[in-house]
Amino acid sequence: MKKLLLISWLIIVAFSGAAGATEQVKSQQVSVVDAWLRVAPNKVAGGFFEIINDSDEDLNIVSAVAVGAKTVELHSHKMTNGVMKMRKQEFVHLPAKSSLSFNPHSYHLMMFKLDNDLFNVGKFVHVVLTLSDGSEVEVKFLVKKFGA
Repeated sequence: MKKLLLISWLIIVAFSGAAGATEQVKSQQVSVVDAWLRVAPNKVAGGFFEIINDSDEDLNIVSAVAVGAKTVELHSHKMTNGVMKMRKQEFVHLPAKSSLSFNPHSYHLMMFKLDNDLFNVGKFVHVVLTLSDGSEVEVKFLVKKFGA
């Protein structure tokens, strides 16, 4: 199943012209820059990036999928009684004409049940973000060393 998913993804990338490593990926008027992730010792990954909505419409990020991860969730951190807690989000609001940082202390992607061969330092992991208008943003996340 993993091989089929990877082969399907590679075919899509080959025909979309997105095979090269890029720092910015654009879908309509939504851009993603500085996408990177790190794999924690417990074999989950956190994904971080800056997303820019240049459109005149508010959007929501409603889901994400990653090649080599069985599950991807939208998360946020929230301080509760002096303790930082991570919470799953059903969506992340992205106002018109704004940008939002997904970083280790705020919103981020959590990736679970990883194919370890695809999540090695220096490699790129392909992620697709789905927006509330049905559009998708394809992003390549650079895998960085944990703690970097």
